[in-house]
Amino acid sequence: ARGRLAVAAEDGTYKVDVLVAEDNEVNQLVFSQILDEQGLRYAIASNGQEALDAFARLNPRLILMDVSMPVMNGLEATRAIREMREEQGRDVPVIGVTAHALKGDRERCMEAGMDDYLSKPISPRTLLEKIERWLDVREQERSICR
Repeated sequence: ARGRLAVAAEDGTYKVDVLVAEDNEVNQLVFSQILDEQGLRYAIASNGQEALDAFARLNPRLILMDVSMPVMNGLEATRAIREMREEQGRDVPVIGVTAHALKGDRERCMEAGMDDYLSKPISPRTLLEKIERWLDVREQERSICR
């Protein structure tokens, strides 16, 4: 995983704002530029297994999960993250990202446990709206629980 990482904290705080699971280097660059401009801390995983490992290590606030990746696809990785979440009692929004804006893609993402959906090519404005929406929801939930 690469990207702009925050300092590791031992107290369970977030080490990155956004974990990007994306195997395409051009798309990795697009995500990096958008997230850099927003000053968000992020890490990039290039396959589903790397995304799982980074999720466990970095405790991201949000995951952008490409659906089609090698080793483990985004649907499989999301299911595994949901299982880990239940065991550890922590929640993280997952936004599915796919190049196939086909009928049924959104449903497959939701069935795998994703919270939202974004189609490629990535629109910076749409991506930022989704990030803002889901990070804001997460912060509201955290403040209610305190």
